[in-house]
Amino acid sequence: MSSSGHTPAASRPDPSHHRLQALGWTDTWEASFSPYRASHLEPARVIEEHRGRYLVARAGGEIAAECSGLFRQDHPHIEQHPAVGDWVAIQVETTDERATIHGLLPRRTLLARRASHGAAGQQLIAANVDTVLVVCSLDHDFNLRRLERYLVFVAGSGASAIIILNKSDLHAQPQDALAQTRVIAGDTPVILVSAQSGAGIPQLRAHLLPGGSYAMVGSSGAGKSTLVNALFGSSRQEILPVRAKDHGGQHTTTARVALLHPDGWVVLDTPGIRELGVIADEQALDAGFPDIVRLAAACRFRDCQHGGEPGCALAAAIVGGELDAGRLANYLKLGREMASSERHHAHKARSMARSQIRQVQRKRSLESRHLRPEVEEEDG
Repeated sequence: MSSSGHTPAASRPDPSHHRLQALGWTDTWEASFSPYRASHLEPARVIEEHRGRYLVARAGGEIAAECSGLFRQDHPHIEQHPAVGDWVAIQVETTDERATIHGLLPRRTLLARRASHGAAGQQLIAANVDTVLVVCSLDHDFNLRRLERYLVFVAGSGASAIIILNKSDLHAQPQDALAQTRVIAGDTPVILVSAQSGAGIPQLRAHLLPGGSYAMVGSSGAGKSTLVNALFGSSRQEILPVRAKDHGGQHTTTARVALLHPDGWVVLDTPGIRELGVIADEQALDAGFPDIVRLAAACRFRDCQHGGEPGCALAAAIVGGELDAGRLANYLKLGREMASSERHHAHKARSMARSQIRQVQRKRSLESRHLRPEVEEEDG
């Protein structure tokens, strides 16, 4: 320390760098960003998204941003566009009031579901999440089959999961619900909380580490916004009452938004999910049902479809009370969805490849037309 009592500039912490670290920036991200540094761009993290318009957080604060025309041209599919949680390369305009997104860093994890209401494609929910907080309400939302679906959904993203059983004060036997959930959860932590009273919040906070990124998902009315406010100790998210008619939530969170906690971790709050179309593969399905995978290893035939074949170990486990029939039915149903999803993605991948080939051919054609007159003049 100098005689004046101030920390020398060379050793004084850079507050802007600390802000990036709190947003989740690491040496690994820095290495991925190096090509953009050479182009004098800077990193930022998407914290809100509204129909192709973004709010991003950078070292110097938050700023509105949009993708460049060239970026949109080179990335025509919605899956290639930034999502909340993505790290992007931006150029800040001279007025410092708006930024342009020129690049998207490779994602470590991606939460995405099939588009709802039978629409084609997928809907991006959050990117680069370490842990997904699956919130289930114990009033009228408690459903083991839905929780199984969420666990496969999270496994398909590459992130880990924590199940939060909220509104424990509204359940007659919350410990019973906790025990039932632990049966299907495997190694996934299950935490019983009441966001309203604060019960269980300290246990949940113990899982939220500096530099970590967490996404909160669940049905409408599960209490996600109340839970966010309990974690922050303030009203960060608007709260609306659950409808008395059907106990449904009122979508208090209408957009995906990332919130930076003073302790240095980020939570991505998302609107309630009414229809969870899972996008995952066989590995994610098995990760969500480890007990079924273990039991199925004892089936007489290696290609057993678990639909009544002789020597099916899963059928025997149901008879013996070792496996719930509803859990097996859900496993088989999700397996059929996975197969359909894989066929769709294979078709989409071929379509994207053809689109990229057409872009290259179109670019070469334009370049050829641009050069041809010059060649003709030389020949003349």
